[in-house]
Amino acid sequence: NIYSVLISFSLLTPIFSLLFIGISRKWEIANISALVGLFSTLVIWFFTIFTVDVINPLTLIHFTGVSSTVLLLVHFVGFVVFKYALRNFELDPDNKRFLQWFLITLFSVMLTVVSNHLLLLWLGWVSISISLHQLLIFYPQRYRAALAAHKKFISARIAETLLAIAFLILYFEHGTAFIDQIFVNYPLASISINLHIAALLISVVVLIKCAQLPLHGWLIQVVESPTPVSALIHEGFINMGGLLLLMFATLFYQFLHAQALVLLFAGLSAVLAVLIMMTITSSNGRLAWCTIDKMVLLLMECD
Repeated sequence: NIYSVLISFSLLTPIFSLLFIGISRKWEIANISALVGLFSTLVIWFFTIFTVDVINPLTLIHFTGVSSTVLLLVHFVGFVVFKYALRNFELDPDNKRFLQWFLITLFSVMLTVVSNHLLLLWLGWVSISISLHQLLIFYPQRYRAALAAHKKFISARIAETLLAIAFLILYFEHGTAFIDQIFVNYPLASISINLHIAALLISVVVLIKCAQLPLHGWLIQVVESPTPVSALIHEGFINMGGLLLLMFATLFYQFLHAQALVLLFAGLSAVLAVLIMMTITSSNGRLAWCTIDKMVLLLMECD
């Protein structure tokens, strides 16, 4: 049906562009594909927001009001950054490599946003980190960018491990890996210690992804990476922690200790960010600390 076609156009346009990565007009094809994907996502968003019941033909992905809105934002931010990168890398002899990893990263984010399966969500989460790492080290001779990529690589592996443990706990506790089926019986009357652990682990993953204390150092140095990559991180990918919090809000809201953990470290990060922004003179440094402060507001609002 038309809904299935729109989903295909919305999610698979980066993959379609990758098929033509070896030809000279690859950027023009990617530009057209991005417009098609953006329009398709806008129609999907209209259906999910203004239609009472939209039948989803796929079980591994789930379009809700939240996921379709975030997917539309991902398409929009991705398109804006793509248009800037088109000019920024116009004369770069290695622009093919940038476009390749940019498209893979964008597809990974899209897949993660609409995932309705724990394994698919985790694979998308890992794919984002791996592909983004390639963009961060696009110019390996830039020492601070390479250092930021190394720090992020370590923190990302920690977050992915903790997230995998949390997802395994949820799977064995509920007997299913489909996210909508996991939360169908929430709120729970009795809560096991394993679910307490899962909620805490997800909280830690959210804090790591949002570059909160004490694992915030990589974000301060990421401004040395190519400008389109820095824009993607500051305006897009760092918000994935907040999205994870929204996706598991039903679980999160039953555990006060998990909420307190997020509020504690987010509050400390806010105080430090404000104090440093009052004294720092570097515009890039102020941008990084402003992003950390922005993430604090996001986490506190979700909390």
